[in-house]
Amino acid sequence: MNLTKRNEPAREGDLKKWTTHVVIVADLAGKNFAAYRERIEALGHQPAEFYVTEVNRRNEAGVFYPKLDLTLLPMSRYQDRDDFGNAEIMARHVQDVFKANEEHCGNDEIYFALDCEKTFDAATFEKALEKALAAKKQFKRTQKMSLSRGEFTK
Repeated sequence: MNLTKRNEPAREGDLKKWTTHVVIVADLAGKNFAAYRERIEALGHQPAEFYVTEVNRRNEAGVFYPKLDLTLLPMSRYQDRDDFGNAEIMARHVQDVFKANEEHCGNDEIYFALDCEKTFDAATFEKALEKALAAKKQFKRTQKMSLSRGEFTK
């Protein structure tokens, strides 16, 4: 399977309304996070800030399945932590996303919308993702992956 790099970010409607597993950065200031904030808060459990804080505090991905096929990736820079350039941590985040999709969400496409270049190391994440794909890992459900470093457009 190949990773498709999008020059233009996806439009929210292009994501076929939850047939795609969307992956965004847990950054309250991120435009992609803003696009999903209402859906997260509509779950009625906790405010969006709670989930952002938990994902970043634990430094591990958080998936909203079964309510939403949405995964939050922790920021690379959070409080005193700076994981920029840390390939091992990014590889762990990649594996967390694969596991979430294969074992829980079960969608045929994963769309990585990485728009927070000051707080998230998208370059190292992308290298870890390509390395995982080059290992020819077999996926039962995931058939397509695409990545954009831009924000959703309306």
